[in-house]
Amino acid sequence: MTIDNALKNNADKKRAAIRLSYDKFVNLLDIQNFCVLNSELLNQMALSWVLDEERHIDFHNCNGIMRHKSAAYFMYWFVRIKPIQVRIDLIPTNNRVTLVNELFTLFKVYDMLEIDSNRDICDDFNEELVYMLRFRSLNPETLITTMNLLEKAAKSKALK
Repeated sequence: MTIDNALKNNADKKRAAIRLSYDKFVNLLDIQNFCVLNSELLNQMALSWVLDEERHIDFHNCNGIMRHKSAAYFMYWFVRIKPIQVRIDLIPTNNRVTLVNELFTLFKVYDMLEIDSNRDICDDFNEELVYMLRFRSLNPETLITTMNLLEKAAKSKALK
């Protein structure tokens, strides 16, 4: 498959947005000394994300993609490729930093969907999502449904 300039530019924009979110995330959790965002894996992840969105747009003959669908494709590829590398030898035992790819995925998705995870999402739901991302077989269709329901539930809770 030939990758045209528009797809490369879209992947570059998504990669840059991920880098900005990653910097905020690792500084917020103070884990920058334990983790590194692998550029090669990030490139592969961003391109896969863009290609899935493009296939979706082409198949459905539409002009764009809904943000919960984009978030689902992001989740799928980020937890599949795991571009955040962890220095296990530097972290304390039983530290959740080993789940950094899954935790970052939620951090980024909540930003993409404009969800305040502290206000709109209960801790149990976050735990279930992290577990699902880490230990269950994923497919984009299931994640699309999950993100659609999450976005709707968060919006209705925010309106209360």
